Amino acid sequence: MDKIKPLVSIVMLTYNHRDYIYEAVMGCIKQETDFPYELIICDDCSEDGTVGIIMSLRDTYPDKITLSLHEKNTGIAQNVKDGLMMVRGEYIAFCEGDDFWCDKDKLRLQVGFLEEHKEYNFCFHTTRVIYEGDQGTSTFIPNIYTTRVHIKGKEEKLTAKDLLARYMAHTSSYVGRWPYKGTLLAHWNDSMVFDVFMLMVLAKGEKIKYFDRVMSVYRRHATGYASGPQETSFRYFASIRGKEFIKHYSEIIRYSDGEYKGEMLSIINVFLEAWALYLITGRSFKELKEFFREYYDLIFRTDNIVAVFGLKSSLTAILLRACRVGRHKNEIVDAAVRRIKLRYYMGLLFDL
Repeated sequence: MDKIKPLVSIVMLTYNHRDYIYEAVMGCIKQETDFPYELIICDDCSEDGTVGIIMSLRDTYPDKITLSLHEKNTGIAQNVKDGLMMVRGEYIAFCEGDDFWCDKDKLRLQVGFLEEHKEYNFCFHTTRVIYEGDQGTSTFIPNIYTTRVHIKGKEEKLTAKDLLARYMAHTSSYVGRWPYKGTLLAHWNDSMVFDVFMLMVLAKGEKIKYFDRVMSVYRRHATGYASGPQETSFRYFASIRGKEFIKHYSEIIRYSDGEYKGEMLSIINVFLEAWALYLITGRSFKELKEFFREYYDLIFRTDNIVAVFGLKSSLTAILLRACRVGRHKNEIVDAAVRRIKLRYYMGLLFDL
């Protein structure tokens, strides 16, 4: 017999989440609602026992859980596509397999609000961030400063640009209307960041509702897709993953026809600065030269050098001078790296 058509579809992406998946699934299953919902669990060929756990949970809750199991690892993009194609609900929500919902009323509150307020397409809430291995340490998204300055009293004026510029919303807090049932999103590109793209699609053009209530938990741990390497330092993370993320955010600029260019460039600049500082402090000056050449058009625009490194940075002064004295790309890059190397060994790059 066919399952009852759900009002909400929850998409859960999993890969080697054995230690977390039970709590993630049960946070969804224990939602108290007066409407039907489904949980679509998409596993990308986990090798740690995750599949056995979710199959057992599916057998226990067959009316709620649907599985999408890959026989070989296909990557995040294909796993996302498979999950989105299975969505049957009027609304969509997300919870990755290493995060969890901590409030049994989450769906009732968010979906209930959207049902009553048709002028809203999207809503989100506060998410607690916990750092595995660092007992007692936690933060929040959005953080307290962002909530106080950019959200409180401005709820009805929030836009997708606000959320993208300041990372106000975590994926586990998203609930939005879903008009794409049975189809792939137009112009979906595997290079785009999933959470950023989904926020842009769901929140575009409508008012956004914020719930000042912690209803989900985002785990930061060593095996997390976007967080693991940051346990060492963000500079290191930028050095090994920067190319990938810069490409992601550049694709968002292209897809949105520049609508979110300013917001995406701000994020790209954070990666560029961290990556450059990692190379400089590691005395990797040959790699720094290659880095400057690859991202020359992003970094060496005179109007963006300050945006990347800051108005008072000695690096800003060095790059601006190189632009003034150099005549072409290679000459400007060579002059910049030569000056950075000299001042580094003289102990004059104090702001690093």
